[in-house]
Amino acid sequence: MNEEHCESIVNRVCIEFGFSQKKLADMLDVSEPTIAKWNKGEIPKMANLALGLLLENKKLKEDLEEFTLLKKTLKKVGSLFFSSEN
Repeated sequence: MNEEHCESIVNRVCIEFGFSQKKLADMLDVSEPTIAKWNKGEIPKMANLALGLLLENKKLKEDLEEFTLLKKTLKKVGSLFFSSEN
């Protein structure tokens, strides 16, 4: 089984965002023992969904930044190409 699938969503969120479990608990307005329980797999569906959406949103933002950079690069290349034709 893939190691990523074994890792809890709580751990993935903490790693991706650089949060401690305490900071995550504070942000979600839950206790640290609740986060520890979720980390062991006892996580409510809505909490799992919310954490999954946090990860997905971060990934989409990163993808958008890459796309924006690529778009700027292509514009520069295009302007160099078309300006050299004249």
